[in-house]
Amino acid sequence: MVLKLNAKRNRRLRKKLFVDEYSVYGQKFKVKLVDNEEQEDNFLDDFCDLLGSMNMYCAGGNGGFLVCSHGRYDLPSVQQMERIQVLLEQHSAVIELGEFKPLNLHYPD
Repeated sequence: MVLKLNAKRNRRLRKKLFVDEYSVYGQKFKVKLVDNEEQEDNFLDDFCDLLGSMNMYCAGGNGGFLVCSHGRYDLPSVQQMERIQVLLEQHSAVIELGEFKPLNLHYPD
């Protein structure tokens, strides 16, 4: 779907199209884990516990993850992303960590 950037839209339409103040963002990143099922399970448990404590959720698989705030139009805060990065850098199951990139969930291009 192609949207005009400078089009005038009323509040209802902006909300329906998830644009402007109604955009939904997350952070995506790649991570390479060790080839040990027990360590991977420990990592996922620790990662899910951390996200749950910060009221966030994630999606992913095959080495790629996307984390988002639980609030409808909230962005992950800098502090939340720093806590996630610390966990990823210090966890024994993580071999390689990719760059964090912001992503508009409805218009990823």
